[in-house]
Amino acid sequence: MFAHSFLHRVRRKGLLKTIFALPETPVWFICDPLGCIFAIVTYFLIGYGVFAVATITILPDPSLLRLAMFAVFVVFAYLAMTSHIKAMLTHPGVVPQGATEDDVIREYCEMYDTDDELDIDEDGSEVRRYCQRCDAPKPVRAHHCRVCRRCIRKADHHCIWVNNCVGENNMKYFVLFNLYIFVIASLALVYNVMHVYTCGATEWHGKTCLYFSDVSTILIMLFLFLESVLFSLFCMMMGLSIVSSIRSDETYIDRYKREQAAAAAAASSSSSGAASTAAAAKKSQRRMTNFEAVFGKPRSWHWLSPLTISRACLYQQRKVRAHGI
Repeated sequence: MFAHSFLHRVRRKGLLKTIFALPETPVWFICDPLGCIFAIVTYFLIGYGVFAVATITILPDPSLLRLAMFAVFVVFAYLAMTSHIKAMLTHPGVVPQGATEDDVIREYCEMYDTDDELDIDEDGSEVRRYCQRCDAPKPVRAHHCRVCRRCIRKADHHCIWVNNCVGENNMKYFVLFNLYIFVIASLALVYNVMHVYTCGATEWHGKTCLYFSDVSTILIMLFLFLESVLFSLFCMMMGLSIVSSIRSDETYIDRYKREQAAAAAAASSSSSGAASTAAAAKKSQRRMTNFEAVFGKPRSWHWLSPLTISRACLYQQRKVRAHGI
């Protein structure tokens, strides 16, 4: 309780700030103490999963089948860790400080090859907003994050597990992180159940059952089982939520604001709630286009690779090379 209260005061008073944040490039790091702790915990849990799976597969009996099972787990663990690193170190779509709103609109149109303007709201009215806290224009669907201390385009939420905001630039890596954590958690759960079933028939006396002592092995398997169940369920729900947001082109913050506006409209007997619902239905008609905006175009196996960059990050890298930064 004391540690949590202390970290909350540190974050609120701004004693620790972003130590490496370059919006002009795809490199970004948030020096948030709580986020750094959770990132380290994430790597520890992935490493423990690899160790525990090795304990119940290749260490007791390094047969060809068990080696293949362990290799599959390691590959997906590598993809999960790579996705986490990319989600944490990719800037999520920061609005540049000191830029004019016309610059922000022009950059958006070039990035997505569209004539849409960010300063036109859903009801067709012109919006000119400026964030005083980060000294930057605040386009439609941008949200100021108190932890990152910047306005983030298409911000969904600030995820403490990846120590970063989830926005238009790193949405792909966050989805892949949840996907591959779900995969390795499910694999660990299946391997665990298979090991219990196989060794239970021989009362744990078989040559493929134990590498450490029986008590140590049981404790390792018990913690692996709890970890697998917890994170498979959590990442499944989080991943489905994010995929639903991409499908409808409506982030969690967008949905929250729309529901708030609809509630206010219903209380005042206004028609803006129906207009907002109609606008959301119109967005959902371009579902595949929404996925291509996040994962890249055209559709291919690159969507599942954290080593390929998103469409927004590709634009940023080309911009950096063009200006020789």
